[in-house]
Amino acid sequence: MCSSLTANSSGFRARRTIEKFLLVEFKKGRFVGRKPEEAFFVRCDRSTITQNDIDNGRLVALVGVSLLRPAEFVIFRIGQWTADRKPD
Repeated sequence: MCSSLTANSSGFRARRTIEKFLLVEFKKGRFVGRKPEEAFFVRCDRSTITQNDIDNGRLVALVGVSLLRPAEFVIFRIGQWTADRKPD
């Protein structure tokens, strides 16, 4: 895995995949908010993935969705092993 998250990195692809899924759910009216930015957020970058995570093949995403009011989010921290994971 690259040490920075580029358009070809696992983190970038994961963020885009999660955002696309949440946008579909937003359009179905599953979240509160007039705009997607008010309804959900996805972070999967150097703010969620440390160098240790990269070195050990971990991908970490922070996902927030507004289920009650635009100012309140339920936040999930999701981790996944990448194909670059080194065997123990």
